[in-house]
Amino acid sequence: MTVIKNTIANTHTAIISNTTTSWTTIKTTISTALTEMKNKVTEVLATGINDNAWRVKNAASNLPSAVDSTLGFSVPEEGPFSHADEYMPDFMKLMAEGIKKSGKVVMNAVRSLSDSMSGVFTGLSIPEINAGQLAQAGAGGGGTVSNSKTINMGGLTVNVNGCNVQNDDDLADKVADRINAMLN
Repeated sequence: MTVIKNTIANTHTAIISNTTTSWTTIKTTISTALTEMKNKVTEVLATGINDNAWRVKNAASNLPSAVDSTLGFSVPEEGPFSHADEYMPDFMKLMAEGIKKSGKVVMNAVRSLSDSMSGVFTGLSIPEINAGQLAQAGAGGGGTVSNSKTINMGGLTVNVNGCNVQNDDDLADKVADRINAMLN
């Protein structure tokens, strides 16, 4: 029985030793194979990059001209800004058409503003200005003409009768000066 027991123990030890050796060999073989594959892939990639570096260089060299042709410092040759020189003339044409089509709207707004301004002078008492008062204010003099004028200023009517002034502009200036003096 001892012989059988020793034979089984020796066989068991041999199996464990052979299995351990086999696993170590397999592990080493796989590790070596993976290292070689990694080195080969790295070598292939490096070779590929080195062999095609000129393509990267050309692409980098062409990039500024591609950007310049698309964006440019003036009107670019291609891309969304290539028609920028047409934008303002088109905009002005559209604006002019809009003004023509909206003329009535603008005129109505001006009329409305004028109507609202007429109320500014409501209840304002303007004394009648006669030729003597205008003469004292500096109107008249050599070569004068006697005029009668009715002036309407935004709903305010001023009658000036028989004053001696140089011309209509002189009369308008005198009346405007007098009204401003009274308002102030």
